[in-house]
Parts: sequence; structure tokens; C-alpha cells
Amino acid sequence: MPSPVYVYAEYDAKGLRKASRQVLTVAHKLAGGGDVVAIVVGGADASAAAGAGVSSVLKVDAPALAKYTAWAYAKAIAAAVESAGPGPVLLGCTSQGKELAPMVAQRLGMPLLADVTDMKGEGDAAQFVRPIYAGKALRTVKSAQPNYVVTVRPNAFPDHAGDGAAEVKNVDVAFDDADARVTVESVEVKASERPDLTEAEYIVSGGVAVASADGFKPVEAVADALGAAVGASRAAVNAGYIDVSHQVGQTGKTVGPQLYVALGISGAIQHLAGMSTSKCIVAVNTDEEAPIFKIADYGIVADLFEIAPLLAEEIKKAKA
Repeated sequence: MPSPVYVYAEYDAKGLRKASRQVLTVAHKLAGGGDVVAIVVGGADASAAAGAGVSSVLKVDAPALAKYTAWAYAKAIAAAVESAGPGPVLLGCTSQGKELAPMVAQRLGMPLLADVTDMKGEGDAAQFVRPIYAGKALRTVKSAQPNYVVTVRPNAFPDHAGDGAAEVKNVDVAFDDADARVTVESVEVKASERPDLTEAEYIVSGGVAVASADGFKPVEAVADALGAAVGASRAAVNAGYIDVSHQVGQTGKTVGPQLYVALGISGAIQHLAGMSTSKCIVAVNTDEEAPIFKIADYGIVADLFEIAPLLAEEIKKAKA
């Protein structure tokens, strides 16, 4: 009997995250018709995962899991896997997934394949593709062990379209003070009507060329016309023009949207590492030698303050 494939079902304030639904696509391909088991940790409503086309759900809840801490959540995920038998464990390559994955791999004694963007084959023959050298090359890898941990880059795969009403099984795990390591005093959630940056299908980013916080208004206008998330280069964040939560790049968030619009971004290597797997890249920059043009599908050599309002206007017309 083939091993089950486990998926950590990550939740946010809106419910089961889109990134987790995309991980389910990989899990079903990997399972090859076998069992796909969702793992729900904490007080999240397990019914969302149970209705997402899985074979069963393992639910771990305890007072120590009331607020997210990596150590306690990693213990919960590993314990859930151990309760049902070994198998590959998949997580979204989100901020939380990137923190949890190495801890889960260490607890289970499994290798880690990080930031996967494609998959070849299925079952025991599965191979995974991941960017290396800041996105300049792709490497195809295969685990030397039958069980391993994988993080899947958001938007690299489509959402899983499955449904159903899988059985939810509770897994009891004992926690002590050492499992938390830290105490969460408070959680600040910034409300926004725009999509989450790491899961957005469309992203419009501004670079240091915006020249000020007010300079991001044309960037935001294009984003709002598209229904897109707003991103930024590290230089724009370091200059204080926008909050660090918008930073895209090797030292920020890694994204892979259907469309990435770069306004006034030159394309430093660390920025390209975070967005080079975008399906379509549109760049606007006054410097025709800017590195961003080497990976852009469409490039405009012009001032972003001239082009952005035109883009926003034309997008609104096209959507009207």
C-alpha cells in the first residue's frame, strides 16, 4: 500500500489559504491516486480542509497552538505524520511554510526540497524543479529517500478543484513550555482590500524611482485598476517609501504571479530572485540598459509617472 502524502493546510483570517489549495494539486499528482491527508493545526475550522478534496484530515489542537509559534506548530505537524505513518510532507512556500519546513524535516529525519516550481512524473518517480543561483538556472532534483519534505512556491501550480467531506481525526499531542520557545504578546494584522502579495495573480511593484511615498500613488492606481497586489524593491523600502511587508526579492517575499508589472525598478539580482518565475513581466524604466529588461516579456523605456496613469486608464477601459 503506497504511503499517504501529507499537506499542511495553512489558514489565514479568510480561511484555507490559496497556497495550500495549490499544494494539494502537487500532492494529488505525487500520490498517484493514493491518499492525500491534510494536517490542520490550532483552532482553524477543519471543515475547509475536509472539503478540499482530501482523503482525511488530521487535526491537532491544544492551548499551546492558540497562537502561531514555529516550534509548537512543527511539533504538531510531525506528530500528526508519525500518528498515521510516514509519507512525503508538503507545505506552501509562504513565510510560515518556509519557517516550518526545515523544523518538520529535522523532527522527522527527512530531507528538504525547498521552493519547488514544477514537477515531473509522479509517485516514486517524481522529480522536482527549483530555481537556483537567484533564479538564473533551474535544477531538477529527486529525493534519495522515499519520504521527504517539500515547499511549493505559490502560483507555480493551479488550485486543486476537488471537493468532498473527508473524515476529521483528532491527534492528541502533549506540549510543554519548551515547545513554544517564545511568547506571542500580540499580533498586528494590517487590513487591506488588495490580494496577499505572495498569492496574488497580478502584482504591480514600484522601485526607488518613485522618489517618495507619494510617488507610489501611480503604482497603486495601476494595481487597483488590475485588482493587483502592490510590491516594491528593497531600495524603495530602504528609502522609507513603503512598508517592508511589500518587499519582493531574495531578502523579501518570493512571488510568481501571472502578471508582474515593474515600474521604475532597475532589476537588481536580489529583486529578480524573488519574481523571475512570474508568467509575464512588464517593465517600465528610463534606463534602456536596466537588467529588468533582460527578463521582461514587454519593456517600455519611459518615465513611470507618464506611463502609469496611461496604463491605469487603459486597464479600466478594457475592463469596462
